Amino acid sequence: MKRTTIIAALVLLTASPAWAASASLTANVVRTLIDSQNYGGCMAQVDVSPSGVLAGCKSNWISFSCTGDFNPSEVGYRKLEAAQLALVTETTITATIENTKLHNGYCFARRVDNRAP
Repeated sequence: MKRTTIIAALVLLTASPAWAASASLTANVVRTLIDSQNYGGCMAQVDVSPSGVLAGCKSNWISFSCTGDFNPSEVGYRKLEAAQLALVTETTITATIENTKLHNGYCFARRVDNRAP
């Protein structure tokens, strides 16, 4: 019995997914920022806390990595443009965020989708 329990535990440990995670977040954009030294160069403040949907993220901001650390910088700026579009049109974005890629503790948005009203 003990041997079966140990084998079962080993199987579960090797089959379990990685602890790193991503999550989807749909929110309104409240503010955007561009910074020359921090936050991956650009971010958006959203009205739904990333920390509420994914552990390890700081509250209220997501980074697009305009510095090019986690995606090409031009892709980061396109994500920022999507956030700015949502801000001025008062529509929402849906962002896929990751807690393994952080800028100053803020989670990286791997994907950003604009949403119709």
